[in-house]
Amino acid sequence: MAASRSTLCVMPRRRRGFRAAAAVLTALVTFSTLASVSSSSAAPEQGPPGSVTVLSWNLCAGNNAACHFYTHRGALTGTVRARMRASGAQAAIFQEVCRSVVGPLEEELEQHYGRGWDVRFAPIKFKRGDDPAAAPAVRCDHGRGDYGIALALPEGSTQWSVRYLPSPEGEEWRVAACATVPAWRLRVCNAHLSYDGDDPTYAFRRQQLPEYLAHVGTERVVFGGDLNLRPDSPEIAPAYGSFVECAQADRAAPRTGQGTRYMSEPPDDARTVKIDYLFTDASGGHECGSPERVVTASDHRPLWMTMRLP
Repeated sequence: MAASRSTLCVMPRRRRGFRAAAAVLTALVTFSTLASVSSSSAAPEQGPPGSVTVLSWNLCAGNNAACHFYTHRGALTGTVRARMRASGAQAAIFQEVCRSVVGPLEEELEQHYGRGWDVRFAPIKFKRGDDPAAAPAVRCDHGRGDYGIALALPEGSTQWSVRYLPSPEGEEWRVAACATVPAWRLRVCNAHLSYDGDDPTYAFRRQQLPEYLAHVGTERVVFGGDLNLRPDSPEIAPAYGSFVECAQADRAAPRTGQGTRYMSEPPDDARTVKIDYLFTDASGGHECGSPERVVTASDHRPLWMTMRLP
């Protein structure tokens, strides 16, 4: 079973300064980004001084007709922005999104945060051969473009890159994406690993997680996403071995945490499993957050981590 991989560097997009009084829409055709709209708004809610809050959420906004955003597509950007503001998030990673949401979400965030954002997208492909550039993308229906993952970071973030992870031939070619926020000296990474339907024996997730960690690197980082692994799974042990998860106080703490994937309909917070994560290095303290009420917009609960910067 060959563990194929490929790193594709995201080409930098043509930039312009964020104007607090004007909204300018610029079209830029690249591998994984749309241009943004700038406008003014009130100051954002945020965590304590000297801290950064990063949110992760599987939005269930692809082709799952049972999910809220499939039939309420126009509500996605406002719902995401409200959740980010309520959590104090200054950055976010999303799974199960369509390319068409990237531009509107970036515009929504800039309007309400009063500063520039950079929202970029990495498509999940169908694994056919060894070249991701030649592989067909998984598509969202209703003209919403490719299906994949996204990062929402402050404007001026750098070193955008993606890596396609070992995946079964003919199935979804899973992807990881990273970028660096220079002002925070922080690398932020996102991934959505295979699920049981594509990987019933965990053979590929056993390869995907180490490849993801290799892409994450060793600098100061926060990474995670929907890893489709439970905390007691041996496949996720490498992440716990080198980093601290959101729900842990330190590496010696139990591998536990609030469930993130609803296992009932209607959703019930008492019937969830944890398959979504945020990890960071152990150099600084952190706090973990999640909604106090049942989430009805997705079949996943969001989680967020507030890290104190040295």
